[in-house]
Amino acid sequence: MTTVREASTVSGRWRAAGSSAIVQALADWLDGHVLVLDEQRRMVFASESFLRMLRLEPGQVMGRRIGEAFGCVHEPGTPAGCGSGLPCRFCLGLDAIQRGQRSRGTVEGEYPFTVSRPDGPETLRYDVRSTAAEEEDERLTVLLLQAPRSGGADGDEETLVRDLDWPEALERYLRVRRLGIGAMGAVYLVEGPDGQRRALKTVRANRIGDREAVRRFRQEAQLSRLLEHPNIVRTHDVDRTPDGVLYLICEYCEQGNAAQWLQTRGPLPVELAVAWMIGVARALGHAWHEHRMIHRDVKPDNLLIDASGQIKLSDFGVARQLGRAAPRLTTDGTTVGSAHYMSPEQAVGADDIDVQADLYAYGATFHRLLGGRHPFAGDGPLSILHQKVSRDAPSILGRRPDLPPVLAGLLDSLLLRDRSRRPADPSHVEGTLTDLADSSGMDLEGALELARRPGY
Repeated sequence: MTTVREASTVSGRWRAAGSSAIVQALADWLDGHVLVLDEQRRMVFASESFLRMLRLEPGQVMGRRIGEAFGCVHEPGTPAGCGSGLPCRFCLGLDAIQRGQRSRGTVEGEYPFTVSRPDGPETLRYDVRSTAAEEEDERLTVLLLQAPRSGGADGDEETLVRDLDWPEALERYLRVRRLGIGAMGAVYLVEGPDGQRRALKTVRANRIGDREAVRRFRQEAQLSRLLEHPNIVRTHDVDRTPDGVLYLICEYCEQGNAAQWLQTRGPLPVELAVAWMIGVARALGHAWHEHRMIHRDVKPDNLLIDASGQIKLSDFGVARQLGRAAPRLTTDGTTVGSAHYMSPEQAVGADDIDVQADLYAYGATFHRLLGGRHPFAGDGPLSILHQKVSRDAPSILGRRPDLPPVLAGLLDSLLLRDRSRRPADPSHVEGTLTDLADSSGMDLEGALELARRPGY
């Protein structure tokens, strides 16, 4: 996803803090793609999912007219308008949308989108909804593109256009719906031969040739199958379709992830947060003590909630098993991990990373679940990482003064810059939380019961 700073260099206008993050979240929530155009129909933002679908990088499209950037196949005999010869019907549709906005506001309709592929043109069909947005003195067009849908036999919506992430040659599992999309592929809810619903994770077909993507996928499959624990998502099967698409079948957690819970419900009640994070500490302890394994990307997005309200650690794609030779994995050219949760030692590329890096990420996750925000705020990853290596995180009590002193002290100690002063073992963290729950009479089972209620 292009950043707000990158978009601003193109338009000179679109500078509202968090704009790109907001429209990206909108795209994920509505299961579609978001595009933002300036008055000349130049791209100032494109959601990750749309760029991945077209196999393009942000630098290939930002600042270019949409028809030119995406290589539209143009129809003869129509007036010019997209900046690359004669426009396709999609470009003509955009022209109609932008002209219509001046008088009617939001405009919507169904438009075919034909793009050039090495093996010939491909036509995708989208429902396009748009609205105008003002940024300083410039008028922007915000577009939401969704595949046309119809009701499926079991009531689930079924897309009418080809999903480029779904392995068409897969025969053993019946697709129910797509659950989400990520950097390397997508996750689907499927039904197996035994009638059980599970999650199916794929590597995007056009990334099969990407050695790092395939390596991460295989590593996740191999390491996660070693881990048998109630608080770790269970992997059932790993295979390849006849046409070569890699996929992984794992446990389906009906209630999504902790980041989604936080987004829809706000900061967690203390008892529920403690109940969940005891489970995460147990998962990290099992991985470390039984397999000398560190996760390296603990964050709310990777904490899944099952139907019983229990938390489960997922996504071991960048995990590392100490003592086992493995290539160094990177993300976007930097050290593995997510900036908001990465430990200071990971940020500086230390070679002796151990479970304390996971515990720092654990602490940052705990802080966010209770405080509603990240411990550090900044304009981008570099700013956040610089703060981490320069100072300790602010106390959680600044955001949750109601927390028991023992809990606040534990969270603050997990986020100390100097790792020699942090807790050194997940079992110690688990014990501290369990003792706190017992001594203060917390009803952890009651908290999980509350989490099981639909709509909580």
